[in-house]
Amino acid sequence: MDFYFYKVFNLILQSADLLEISEETLPTESDSKFFVLLPTYMIGGSRFTPTLTEILTTPMHDYLESYDNVKRCAGIIGSGNLTLGKMYVITAKTYAKEYGLPLLDAFESRGTTRDIERIYKILTDKANEDSLM
Repeated sequence: MDFYFYKVFNLILQSADLLEISEETLPTESDSKFFVLLPTYMIGGSRFTPTLTEILTTPMHDYLESYDNVKRCAGIIGSGNLTLGKMYVITAKTYAKEYGLPLLDAFESRGTTRDIERIYKILTDKANEDSLM
């Protein structure tokens, strides 16, 4: 996900704790409900090999599967490129299906101000509904 979107999203959700998961992240137990924002990770698609292959993010799988963290995940937001067609936000869709989590929304590329406003409303509504805040 684009750094700018993270910064703007962080300003809007100032009460939220953001945890960036990377290869270096050691899974810890989440003590509260959380949302996952996932970009689409793909390889392939050159003029010689038009087939795209999704790359699942092992560190996020590890985080969700450790300490039953998946039970505290309130939903997933995906980002991707609409030109990928049926592969648009495939990583988020795959996580939602695999873990039985709701795919709350999706946005293209870096997101727009409207995306931020829409997703903010979805997250705050869901947080209030599930007593996350």
